[in-house]
Amino acid sequence: FCNGGDPNVAFPRDCGPKGHVGGQWNSLTRGGQPNWRISVYKKVAVAAPVAKAAAATDATGDKPIGASDAYVVEEEKLTRDGFQVTATCRDGYPGDAKVTVCGRHGMPYVLSGCTESICLAPANLPVGFVLEEKNLDAHHFDVKVSCKSGFSPNGKMLVWPCAADTSPYIIEGTCSVRECIPPTDTTGYIVREISKSVLDFNVEVTCDFNRGYRPIAAGQAYSTGTCLPSGTYELNECCPTGYSIITSLDDCKAAYDQLQPKATGKAAQWGGNAPRTSRPTGCYLYTGNGNTHYNPTDVVGKTMAGDDMVICKQASGQWTTLYTKGSFSPNVASPQDDFDHKIEDSAASDGSVIIRRECTNCRADHKDIYLKMKNSKIWPSPYQALLVTWADTNSGRGTPKGFKTNFNLYSSLDDAENDRNPWGFCNGGDPNVAFPRDCGPKGAVGGQWNSLTRGGQPN
Repeated sequence: FCNGGDPNVAFPRDCGPKGHVGGQWNSLTRGGQPNWRISVYKKVAVAAPVAKAAAATDATGDKPIGASDAYVVEEEKLTRDGFQVTATCRDGYPGDAKVTVCGRHGMPYVLSGCTESICLAPANLPVGFVLEEKNLDAHHFDVKVSCKSGFSPNGKMLVWPCAADTSPYIIEGTCSVRECIPPTDTTGYIVREISKSVLDFNVEVTCDFNRGYRPIAAGQAYSTGTCLPSGTYELNECCPTGYSIITSLDDCKAAYDQLQPKATGKAAQWGGNAPRTSRPTGCYLYTGNGNTHYNPTDVVGKTMAGDDMVICKQASGQWTTLYTKGSFSPNVASPQDDFDHKIEDSAASDGSVIIRRECTNCRADHKDIYLKMKNSKIWPSPYQALLVTWADTNSGRGTPKGFKTNFNLYSSLDDAENDRNPWGFCNGGDPNVAFPRDCGPKGAVGGQWNSLTRGGQPN
């Protein structure tokens, strides 16, 4: 059934398979069905097989099964009785061609035995390339190549099919790094991308103090990421909380001994999940001529080559949080008695105590400070000295009592444990200005102190 002629009521009005069906029409102006699509169909002719066909006047079969560009076919007689069809494999299609007569009158005969030449992707794909493989048959080859995000092509990018079955296809052209992208894992780092262009690459990298990551070389400015040929930049300055940089030759040897069972010769495999970094300071492990060498400092004149690693070792001790302010979590605010007792209970066998102050917004050399006291009793209350008013002085606001004799300040745990590189300046005695007032590695540094009542550093 079909009807029409209702103004602005379009296809198919009330037409139906057997009778009147209303409300199924579409319209541009009168409503109707809200979701519809109209398309047009064009039948595509199927290409005939490549063949040299002889005249055939008897009843014949249909297009042969298996017919493709792989075969050269000669048809002499297509009746089942006296069937004469020969076939060979076209150049580039390996195998032995076979023709099988049809099963009954009017059915196609079968071609078999010739295989396609399938190309393989190159084993070592150049850096920055992206492949789109639609057809790997050498005779219907359809592979496109382009440069991935952050790379630019140098001239035309071309792909040529393989010359033989299961051999690699050929790529012409190169991709150059246009801009660097961040590595997959940025845990422990705060990254500010000023410019990712290789022409003026500028990415600032700092350690994520709130997650417990610290610079491997305390007190030094953090490095800017380095753009690699792979199109990513490195993040290689920070060790997690509980780890410190290896500095002694003995520790380097121990790290190498742990590396050996991995049987790879690469420091990157040391210790399984142990954190690594590739900054050329501290313990410097490097491979050369099949041997792994170790040295407590950088090797002068040697170029970093990917196998060179600085190892962060796990500290033997454990930190107990006593007090936090601002962005540090979880929030901890130990009462004075508890604060002082926990410090006393943390004394080492020689009576010494190490206390750490972390500060997110402080300048680089004050983000992580280590206070080492000869014993826990040098002040009546460490709580008052560290959180209320920093360090009693002999008179007024001068040098704190016991500085360089009963306590020292350091820039790393390793320095504090080994009494190396103590800070050179310290003062105190300013009411409600707490640790470390203006103490600094070489001279006075203001504005880095914490306080419970007078402002100071917020985090």
